Amino acid sequence: MIFQYSCYAEYLKAYLKQEEELHELSLRSLAHILKLDSSVLSRVLKKERKLPLSSAGKVAKNLELSPVESEYFMLLVERDH
Repeated sequence: MIFQYSCYAEYLKAYLKQEEELHELSLRSLAHILKLDSSVLSRVLKKERKLPLSSAGKVAKNLELSPVESEYFMLLVERDH
């Protein structure tokens, strides 16, 4: 699914929307899973803030992305910096 996105924030928004529909997961709950502050995640989703490079790896891991998906996610984050 991640490969159809050229922006990590758009991917995260779509992921949150899907999880909201399937599991009633809130932004705050997703932030907890990703080990991010909910205000940081909110600003990242609104493209008001970049995802810190130091957080990108743990976000990919906590999203349980495959190694190839994780690498793609990391490239999207790096490209934005």
